[in-house]
Amino acid sequence: MQHFLLDLLTQQKPEGFSVVLDGTEIFKGKFTDSGIETILDAPIDINKPRWLMTIFFDGNPIPVYSLSLDGETG
Repeated sequence: MQHFLLDLLTQQKPEGFSVVLDGTEIFKGKFTDSGIETILDAPIDINKPRWLMTIFFDGNPIPVYSLSLDGETG
């Protein structure tokens, strides 16, 4: 069984995606024929507690995936 996020990728075929950590965009990528082209790859402080990671497709303000991190770091 594959993760539902992979099913969404197959169904929606987005051009790009972004990863947001506690309200700050930390990664943005574009899907290409040869893989993922990195547009943004921001450094993060792994010693700071983290609470929420969200993934967005194509700049849509509604995330396709959210993960509660419960204060876990690095």
